Amino acid sequence: MAMDIIWSEAHEPVLVELDERRRTSLGRVGRKEHTRYLVEEQSDGTLIWRPAVVVPEHELQFMTAYPDSYAQIRERQASPDAGRLRDRPARSRSRRPEPSEPVAVRA
Repeated sequence: MAMDIIWSEAHEPVLVELDERRRTSLGRVGRKEHTRYLVEEQSDGTLIWRPAVVVPEHELQFMTAYPDSYAQIRERQASPDAGRLRDRPARSRSRRPEPSEPVAVRA
């Protein structure tokens, strides 16, 4: 059975064993919030795991086209209390029929 050593956040080695299908559990390493990784294999067989997120294509295009605006958005997302609050516009208060009232349906 193949074996690799993965370093935990405390830099103590954790022995990880692969099953016959080359699968393993990472329950003892990494952070719970990291659920996706980009894995790079070095020429000596070392695996480097980097936490990753999926970015929709339209967001990637915006990030690339307007990096300063995107940086401001990310800063405000990181600390929403620092921004200023605005009132939401009033919603239309159209009357909805009561559940017992018949509803007219057009064909």
